[in-house]
Amino acid sequence: MKESQQILQVKLQPPLIFKPLIRKRLLQEIGRALEGDSGFYRKLTLVAAPAGYGKTTLLVNYCNHIDRDFCWLTLSEEDNSAARMIINLAAAVDSQEYFNLNLGGYLQRDDFSGAIDFKEGKKILIEILNMIEEIESPFYIFLDELENISSRMVYRLLEYFIDYLPLTAHIIAASRVEPPWPLIRWKARRQAKIITAEQLKFNIEETKKFVEQQKAGQQLDNQQAKVLYKKTEGWVTGLQLISLIPDLSIEEIVEKNLPLSKGEIMDYLLEEVLSGQEKEIKEFLLRTAPLPCFNQELCAKVITTNNC
Repeated sequence: MKESQQILQVKLQPPLIFKPLIRKRLLQEIGRALEGDSGFYRKLTLVAAPAGYGKTTLLVNYCNHIDRDFCWLTLSEEDNSAARMIINLAAAVDSQEYFNLNLGGYLQRDDFSGAIDFKEGKKILIEILNMIEEIESPFYIFLDELENISSRMVYRLLEYFIDYLPLTAHIIAASRVEPPWPLIRWKARRQAKIITAEQLKFNIEETKKFVEQQKAGQQLDNQQAKVLYKKTEGWVTGLQLISLIPDLSIEEIVEKNLPLSKGEIMDYLLEEVLSGQEKEIKEFLLRTAPLPCFNQELCAKVITTNNC
């Protein structure tokens, strides 16, 4: 087997989450009007929000919540190769013992060592879809970190896969951005549901439970939880970074301006958000960041271009 055709098994397993907060309202929202006697009413649940809103944690929690067979695939930049994505998707589905996709045969094919076109990719997806069609019990397919895909071809193939997904299967995907799929059409036909950043924000009760869970032995009263919620605006990673500050009591967290936590949050934003932007967007953000307020004309002057 060629090195480029080898499968990274860790991509096929849900990650371990340290002390995850079980958010019942979101689990219930995903499961609402989803399963019926004959299968799934919709094909896709998309969790779409910027970095740090707990998308992966929600997927893992739902994965652990359901008493159903499932497969998992964490997408990465290598999956921008249509052949590579199909190999990994086939491997994820094939991880269930009742499937027999002859994955070894796929890996030995010459056309899987390089680029494949939409027609070739569709043939393999049809084989996978027909295999899924044969199972009678509900089957979940989790796709995490979808934002790593930039290839229009790969999105087209995944769109085809979703469009023709059997009634017994359902895809739950997480992404920092909405993928270029016909989401409005799918939603209008009740084939898709989108969980947004606004829904993923912690409410006051979840803020209280999360911080108490992370800082064992300390309790928040309702007023402290409200203040902390206001400071973080329900942003999950903000709460996480604050809770990691050593030797800091709940009272200090609520009362102080927390310069240390702000520094850690800035590091997180630089590493997880800014570094992933295109060169032009990075330049725009860096040049306009010092401005206390701005409009199009001011941005144009600052970056010395009219294309802002």
